Amino acid sequence: MVLSFDDGLVECHDFVEPLLRKKGVPAAFFLNNHFIDNRGLFYRYKASLLIHRMKSDPKVQETVATYLDVPGKRAVESILLIGQEQVSLLDALLQEAEMDVSDYQKSRPIYMSSKQVMELVDWGFEIGGHSPDHADFSRLDPVEIRRQVSSSIADLQARFQISTRYFTFPFTTAGIPEDVIHGLLDEGVADVLMGTAGLKRFDRHGYIQRIPMEDFNSAARDALKTEYLYYLLKGIAGQNNMAKFSR
Repeated sequence: MVLSFDDGLVECHDFVEPLLRKKGVPAAFFLNNHFIDNRGLFYRYKASLLIHRMKSDPKVQETVATYLDVPGKRAVESILLIGQEQVSLLDALLQEAEMDVSDYQKSRPIYMSSKQVMELVDWGFEIGGHSPDHADFSRLDPVEIRRQVSSSIADLQARFQISTRYFTFPFTTAGIPEDVIHGLLDEGVADVLMGTAGLKRFDRHGYIQRIPMEDFNSAARDALKTEYLYYLLKGIAGQNNMAKFSR
């Protein structure tokens, strides 16, 4: 078993790492390149900051609703429907609300700095890529998927002097063509690729599915028991494997 943490949030350095080091537990941290040093922000976090401001200031909610041309009571719902391909709309709404995200991140960092990432490496933890800006890979063509995986890994290798080539797909591996997975591994672009499809049998070396622990509202021990029981039940119908990825 190995623990992994995605996105490179500053809590990984300030809270998670000290506990892991105290307990002597290894782990891997997967980073979005463009967000290191708080140079960018995941679009869902932008939406969250905007919604928080709207709930605390009715005038801001009215301004946003007017900009979107929706009733005030539907403003929050409308923001939650904005996808990454519409991030420019979120940026415009933040501007309308007179919110400076970069200033916010300077006073309240959301992601780790390069120095903090380097400390994780020096302390013996693994790091890997999680795409430049947390894109939904199911919406990308194969050429762009390969480019993002390759550039994410290469950037981390150069910046933090690591030799490993690990990558976790943002959101999910659903919708990513099989030949793309095979190509990334066969060509040595990545040594290990990870998804979040839960506990499954597979025989493609280097392609691993993880159990997303945030989906559970119980203790980790109970979550693992639940996942394993689900795995056994799916096995009865032959649905607990990824044999199609054999090579």
